[in-house]
Formats: sequence, C-alpha cells, structure tokens
Amino acid sequence: PSASLSSYPGNADLFSEVSPFWHNTANGSTPGTVTIIDHNIGQNKAQVMATLRAQGKPIIPSITDGTSKLYMSGVLQNPATRAAHVNDLVNLVMRNGYDGLDLDYEKFAFTDGAASWTTTKPAWVAFVTELAAQLHARGKLLTAAVPTSGYWVYDFEALGRVLDSVRIMAYDYSYSVPGPTSPIWWFERETDFMLSKIPGAKLRMGVPTYGRVWVRTANGARS
Repeated sequence: PSASLSSYPGNADLFSEVSPFWHNTANGSTPGTVTIIDHNIGQNKAQVMATLRAQGKPIIPSITDGTSKLYMSGVLQNPATRAAHVNDLVNLVMRNGYDGLDLDYEKFAFTDGAASWTTTKPAWVAFVTELAAQLHARGKLLTAAVPTSGYWVYDFEALGRVLDSVRIMAYDYSYSVPGPTSPIWWFERETDFMLSKIPGAKLRMGVPTYGRVWVRTANGARS
C-alpha cells in the first residue's frame, strides 16, 4: 500500500477511479450470516483516504469473497440473508465515506463449480440489483470485477443494466501450463462479446501488467 500510495498522486491523470483491496467477506458466526473483514493496510486509513481524495477521483474499494464453497451462493438465494448482506455493504460504504463499492466475488466461478450456476445466477442478479438500488439512492456507485464470457453465472447483460461499470478480468488465459497471459485474439473476442451485453460506456476491460516465468525441467534440471 505504501508504494502504491506514493506513486499514485504523480500518475492520477491515468486513473478514472481507485479501487484498493481493503475488505473481504467470511462466513459469519451463525449460518447464513456474512462477516465483513477490514484489511490491515499498515497505515492510517484517514490519511490514506485524504491523499486519494485530493486527486479528485472516486474511491471505490474492492471487497473479495472469502467465504467457503457455496456459502455466498446460499446467502444470496435466501431473500432475508441477502437483504442483510446488502444492508451490511451499504453501511460499509456510508461508514467509511467511500464513493461506492466494487464486488470481486469470484468463488462462484472458481470454487463452487458450474453445476451450481443455474441457481446462483438469479440470486446474484437479485443481489446486485438490490445493492445498486440502495447505493444509488445514496449517491454512491457500484461496480463488479468478473471473469470472462464462459462464466455465465454472472449474467453480463444484467450487470450492464444495473451497475455503473463492469470490469472484465481479461487475463490469466494461461495459468497452469505455459502460454500467453492475455493473447490479443482472445482479448478482442472477449471485448466483442462483452460489447454485445454491456454498454460500451460501462465496460472496463482489464488487461494484465504482469507476466509469468515458466520453468521447464528436463531430467531434474531447470532451464
């Protein structure tokens, strides 16, 4: 955080908004409840907020899903527990003076399994619709970071309707075997698909600013 904070003011013109990873969710103490955990950022948060705010860009922190497999899906499928989670997220934004919130709930895609998507999908749409309405009523923003087109559980068209922006994670095309991080043909295909679902003004295509060092071994020797 300290390195990011020191470099940001001199490069703020490159940003339209700022989304620090400041929160995550966890299973609550009783079934169906969700605990919101604040990350220890190692600095005075009020001072960090003031530095970010001075650049005039919206502060929309990201919250990640740290619950167990299928837990968040179950929370969102129940109207009562879903409403409670919406209320907690709204309070998080208002209590901290954020300009909005970015949802980074990836367990649906990468942990729960595709067999759960049919039931998760409508619950997710209801959740983001209800949360967006609550935040918009208070003059706040809602965005989401979601994976690429194959992960239809996220209902890209619905996100394009209700969110202020949709962030597509167009990277990690190769992650377990050697290959490109985001090949241009794949990136272009994903962009075209998303533009058919999401208004262009709301679409944010996430590109990688990193690469991987792939290590090959032959007869026990690394090369």
